[in-house]
Amino acid sequence: MIEIVGLMHHAIPIGKGDADALAKAKEFYGELLGLPLDTGRPDIPGTPGYWYNVPSGPRPPAAGQEDSRAVGPPPAHLRQIHLIGRPNGPPAEDADTQEPMSRKVAHLALAVTSLAAAKSALDQRDIPYVIQTAAVGAEQIFFFDPFGNQIELQEARER
Repeated sequence: MIEIVGLMHHAIPIGKGDADALAKAKEFYGELLGLPLDTGRPDIPGTPGYWYNVPSGPRPPAAGQEDSRAVGPPPAHLRQIHLIGRPNGPPAEDADTQEPMSRKVAHLALAVTSLAAAKSALDQRDIPYVIQTAAVGAEQIFFFDPFGNQIELQEARER
């Protein structure tokens, strides 16, 4: 069994992630919804977008607010929405592969106590996964559930 300790983020495709899509995304999520922009998102080559923090309780509305932190993977206590552009790929509905991370598709990211234990549990069930380390500065694994939904796991970190 994989021990899940928190929801990290839900990733939402925002088209090709061109300047128009990025402006619309920032207006909707940052201005209309008032979510604070996470300034710690690293530059991910080929993947334009934003990370927005989802507050855990009431906070004064502040459109365009930013939550500052060092660049890199977010700590486990942050719940986020990741807006992901796909400048070089087909629309998600046109993708015909089930290879994790071959599509920048919507996915659910969960924090786990041990990534090694999670890999072992997936291996025991013959569930293929892809390991990625370059995007955010932490090891991530991606795989699909039985219904074709992509899942990401990262080891929980405090900060």
